[in-house]
Amino acid sequence: MDDEIIIASLMLAGLPNEFDSLVMAIENSTEKLTSDGVKTLLLQDRRFDSNDDDAEAYFSKARRQDKKKKNNFRCHRYGEKVNKNGRHGLSCSKAKGTRSRHSTVNGLIQRALRSPDIPAVLEPPGCSRPDGKRPDGMSLIPWSNGKSLLWDFTCGDTFAPSYLNNTSKHVGHVEKQAEKRKINHYSDLANQFVFVPVATETSGIFGTHALKLIKKIGSKIITVTNEKRSTAYLIQRISIAIQKGNVASILGTIPPSKDLREIFYL
Repeated sequence: MDDEIIIASLMLAGLPNEFDSLVMAIENSTEKLTSDGVKTLLLQDRRFDSNDDDAEAYFSKARRQDKKKKNNFRCHRYGEKVNKNGRHGLSCSKAKGTRSRHSTVNGLIQRALRSPDIPAVLEPPGCSRPDGKRPDGMSLIPWSNGKSLLWDFTCGDTFAPSYLNNTSKHVGHVEKQAEKRKINHYSDLANQFVFVPVATETSGIFGTHALKLIKKIGSKIITVTNEKRSTAYLIQRISIAIQKGNVASILGTIPPSKDLREIFYL
């Protein structure tokens, strides 16, 4: 089965019930099933009439566009141009997946610390940088040398245009820069706490400090539970949270569908 038939079949499978008669007619037709053929029949259907005054003009323009233009659109949240690769969402300042990824990873670290009986709180009150921003989490009992643990999570985009020249040559460039910035931002708290920057990248790379922290938490969990794979499990769960955030960020740039206009992005 070639790609054209697969795409056309997916288009038909996603139509609402009111198009059942049209779907049946297409399936029983002797003509070869293609995505362009399905689009043409959908555009000719009367259900597209009068619901939107500019619908006819829109579809007419869309049909004239070449493949390259049809695969480009503007970010629904920020207005920036998005190409067919969709990577803009990974570095968009208003990306949907940023907050969910941030809260999920911090929640994973907090729960991991609780496993070996190390209580921790997120965004601890009364503990902040000179600019008023608080770290993502803090242990409530000493972590090392009589000091509590402070951590702050960040996930930089490996494919951001501003980083691409360096990330294409040096693995981990983004997370290294992020670690330096975090350490500098929290330098005023270094004497009171053990600060660890948890820096990662959208491509799945972990920073040196982040890996050391995760491995230390994992070793403490192993001591309590005797589960030898605890460290690997924690790394996997954080990696999955990062990838879920990537998906949410990319999908968040796609404009809301209306009158099946999304078929032009296929």
